Amino acid sequence: MNDIPEDEEFDLGPSKTQLKKASHAYQDLGEELTQLSDQQLARLPLSDELLSAVTQARTMRANAARKRQIQFIGKLIRNSNGDDIIAALDSLNAETNNSHQLLQHSEQWSHRLIQEPDALAEFLAQYYEADRQQLRSLIRNCQKLPAEEIHSPAHKKLRKWLRECFAQHNF
Repeated sequence: MNDIPEDEEFDLGPSKTQLKKASHAYQDLGEELTQLSDQQLARLPLSDELLSAVTQARTMRANAARKRQIQFIGKLIRNSNGDDIIAALDSLNAETNNSHQLLQHSEQWSHRLIQEPDALAEFLAQYYEADRQQLRSLIRNCQKLPAEEIHSPAHKKLRKWLRECFAQHNF
């Protein structure tokens, strides 16, 4: 009665629900692309058409038009190298997180070095290759200023020096 053999398997492909979930994931990725700066977008493997669509979506303020544009961006990503874009975006996010952690770490150390006398010995024990004389000079310059002036050039120099030191030691 049935012409189909029982041992034959059918490849029905992804279900409609799976296709919708993938489509929404690409739209979310497109929304994330619209939040990036021009420099960050330039580092991603985007086609000219996709880059143009992302740029247009940034300027749109009407919700309905922006939603359609995001859907279009999702379609372009789906039809192109979506996995490459995701991988590049993940590495870009990892770099951003690392630089943010580096910034926080340098701010914490600069505060400790200025406020706590024992912090210098602890810092030099951890980062023994650091230039002690320059570090002491930077700390002295910061300590001469009132505590409210945390955005002074002296504080900025200290934080910059600490970031460079941490970068050399693979923070």
